[in-house]
Amino acid sequence: MIIDDKNKEMFFDFKSSATYDKWINNFQQWVSLNDKDFSASSVLYYLSELSERYAPTSLWTIYSILNKFMKVFYSIDLNQCFLLKDFLKNLDKTHCPKKSSVLSSNDIENFVNKTDESVLIKCILIIGVYGLLRISELTDLLFDDVTKKGSCYSFLIRKSKTDQKSKGFYFIVDRDIHWIEKYINMFSLQDRKGRFFRKIIGDRGTKTPLGKNWIGKVPFKIASALSLNDPHLFTGHCFRRSGATILVDNGADKLILKRAGRWKSDTVCEGYVEESVDSKIKISKIISGEERNTSLESSEKKGNGSAQITNIVISGGQGFTFNFK
Repeated sequence: MIIDDKNKEMFFDFKSSATYDKWINNFQQWVSLNDKDFSASSVLYYLSELSERYAPTSLWTIYSILNKFMKVFYSIDLNQCFLLKDFLKNLDKTHCPKKSSVLSSNDIENFVNKTDESVLIKCILIIGVYGLLRISELTDLLFDDVTKKGSCYSFLIRKSKTDQKSKGFYFIVDRDIHWIEKYINMFSLQDRKGRFFRKIIGDRGTKTPLGKNWIGKVPFKIASALSLNDPHLFTGHCFRRSGATILVDNGADKLILKRAGRWKSDTVCEGYVEESVDSKIKISKIISGEERNTSLESSEKKGNGSAQITNIVISGGQGFTFNFK
């Protein structure tokens, strides 16, 4: 069955029409090749085959697409097929998601100030960790989104995965900004437009923008330069997870973490935090009495009404600071 544009606009999320087209066409081809009918049991068999190649999160997305498709064209509500939903829920329980390894604040400090790696890679690292950015957000960053404000730089992210209303957000980098300035100065004033991260030849910037695949390999290059174990485990989500982990290790509460990462769910938020060696040492010191529980002290102050937080500065080693206002 061919779905015309009128029905797409009426019943499907038009922003995701390409995704809907892909999976509906794929399912229709599968039904035809396997001599199946359009039924809930066929969807179950189809998702069962896909489960060998796709994570449960992807299967839930495909399920949602097919559910809408089956409702509109065959009056079948897949939500009423409990066997199908039980199958997906069981996959959730047994699936162990792959997560990127994280860089510690010391790793970042050593790479930024003690290696001879390119200014471009250092700039990507600093901006990526400070903003807890995804690779797509780094790739889409524009020169117009970067603003010098006194002794710091402001970065505007126009759209992101968790920004459904496209309001955008900005963050501040107030340390190690000489690397950012050095990178920007590689471009003439006339060339400072369009995509921010571009190919560098010698000490001059070009007009060739870097793609997400190139930027996605930067964490691997950083881990390799630092001779860290298993550098291949430092993938595209490294900057986002590293920023979140450093924040937690330095005492940020859940509210600050959610604001920094633009998360609404506590569960999703916590999934980005790596249980680092620093956090284990801190727990040990609190148990032994060597260190006070600073988060408990701050909550007691707020309870007494004696402290009002208007500016939060979280430092993670020399030359590396998160600054949230």
